Amino acid sequence: MVDSNQESAGTSQMSDGAPRPKNKLTIEELSYLPPPAPFYVQQGLREKLLSKCKENPFVPLGVVFTTVVLALGLGTMASEKHRRKAQLMMRLRVGGQGFAILAVLAGVYHNTKMGTGKKG
Repeated sequence: MVDSNQESAGTSQMSDGAPRPKNKLTIEELSYLPPPAPFYVQQGLREKLLSKCKENPFVPLGVVFTTVVLALGLGTMASEKHRRKAQLMMRLRVGGQGFAILAVLAGVYHNTKMGTGKKG
């Protein structure tokens, strides 16, 4: 039997006689609930990269262009004969970076305008 002091304190007795708080639920009390559904689909790195490239293909194009031009520019800087070519490569690199940034901004604008952006 539960006395009134335990009842007013927010506890009840378990089958073994030990008091337990009223707001704690046991496994048996929760067994009727279905398992929780996942809120999102887990994607690996490759799947996520491919889906992002499909959303806005100009961003990876700008990044690859910038990387190639940077590598070529650094290679030409090593020799003193090709200073003009190295300067041209660095200018192309800046242009590639600008293209990549504009592609990101255009993709963000397109997603917000079309309402395909992910919420929350």
